[in-house]
Amino acid sequence: MAKLPTRTLATLASVMVVTSALTGCATIATSDQVSSCEPTQKYAVERQGTGTGPVITDNGIATFTLQVVDDKGEVIVPQGPVYVGSDMQPAPGPVKALNDNGYGFITDIMRCAQAGQTVTGKVPVAEFVASQAQLPNNSAEGDVTITVEIDKVYHSSASGRVQPPQSGIPAVVTAPNGEPGVTMPDGPAPTERKSATTIAGFGSTVERGQVVTLQVTALSWQTGRVVTSTWQMSGPAMQVPVGPDDQLYGITEDLVGERVGSQRVIIVPGEAIHANPMGFERVIKPDDAAVFVVDVLGAE
Repeated sequence: MAKLPTRTLATLASVMVVTSALTGCATIATSDQVSSCEPTQKYAVERQGTGTGPVITDNGIATFTLQVVDDKGEVIVPQGPVYVGSDMQPAPGPVKALNDNGYGFITDIMRCAQAGQTVTGKVPVAEFVASQAQLPNNSAEGDVTITVEIDKVYHSSASGRVQPPQSGIPAVVTAPNGEPGVTMPDGPAPTERKSATTIAGFGSTVERGQVVTLQVTALSWQTGRVVTSTWQMSGPAMQVPVGPDDQLYGITEDLVGERVGSQRVIIVPGEAIHANPMGFERVIKPDDAAVFVVDVLGAE
């Protein structure tokens, strides 16, 4: 596949100016903008408890359980997790997936809630039924009451101080929701493993043996195309142990000593990809390299 055309000098100069201007500035994830978060006005919502930490936003990640009851007190959906991990325990998952599957009213009810809070909202039955949910009495009148218990809210994306660009490391620019866009340097793919911090987080330090919650985008150095991205997935968030057995070519080893909220760019040469087949060897050739952009959302 052909490599993308080289940028013009004028475009390159403008990128360098923007990058220089951003270096040292803080980038704050939407989940961390607690004071400016605006709860929904569409539904009647009550919030109980003193919350702490980040807030739930449309592009956030959280662990929560919910229950749905009709206006007669009959339980339609029993209290339980929306996302379940391999151990069948509640797992963190993207709020965005609720919107994508017709349950945006749950996102609206949870908006701006924090860990430790219980949120209750009333939704018209007709709207709930339109989401393909089932009611025992098939009634389209009245309201259903949705109660959500928020266990944990994660950073929605990297949140910290923008670091100076480093030679030979792809440039990363994030969209408003935190999803990264990547520009590869000119030249052949690296033959040695490289990594650099592009955003230095303000949270706790990542230690070997912990389980980290991540957003990961993997790209081909040669084509610049995305190989896979958790930003586009609708299942539970990516959680992996920190160490060489992370099933991600050991990229979590490069996170040790970093702080939660950080973003790291990690380059794994194609030869290393083929020496340890995990699926990427189908699209990353031996003379190519995989570029991982990793946002550290949590470490436990």
